[in-house]
Formats: sequence, C-alpha cells, structure tokens
Amino acid sequence: MNQTNSIMIIESGLALCVTEPRGRHGLEGYGLGQSYRFERCEDGKGRYCRVYPDGDFPSYYEICGEGIFAGYFEPVAAQIIRLDDEYENGESEDTSEELNPE
Repeated sequence: MNQTNSIMIIESGLALCVTEPRGRHGLEGYGLGQSYRFERCEDGKGRYCRVYPDGDFPSYYEICGEGIFAGYFEPVAAQIIRLDDEYENGESEDTSEELNPE
C-alpha cells in the first residue's frame, strides 16, 4: 500500500541569515546578512523549515529543524498560513507584516 503524507505550510516569508551555516546541518550557500525565502512546514512526522538558498533555482530548497533554522536565520517578513487549533476547516489569516521595521 502506498500512502503519501500531506505537508502543510504554516508560515512563509523572508529570513535574514544571522550566522553562516557553511555546510553544517546540510545548509550551504547562505551569506551573512542576506535574505532568503523560507517556509515553516508540518507533516505527519513533525515541524521543519524549508530554506531556498538560490533565487535562480526557485524549486530547490534545503530542510532543517526549527531549532537549527533559528540558529542561522531570523524571519524579517512572514505570513502565517495556519495556526494550531485556532482556526477550523483550514481557514487562514493574512498576518503579513514587517517583523523588523527599519
């Protein structure tokens, strides 16, 4: 029997690289002070983050746990797609905002 896990994107946005991973935790190609697209996801196994290192390859992403992500990146603009147990029937709320207005 072949069963697929559904993946839910919880949050999507841009994150600033605050520490270069330099290949650690499978993350490579990120420059200090540069912004990268990210998605916080959840599947049947738990939560994780997708980080997109290169805008020239928009479908390529690298995966890391939320704690690893927090060690290297800081979200600067994000949209919450889904909040746990607060919304029923897949409703979402657009909460796009600048997290660090300058």
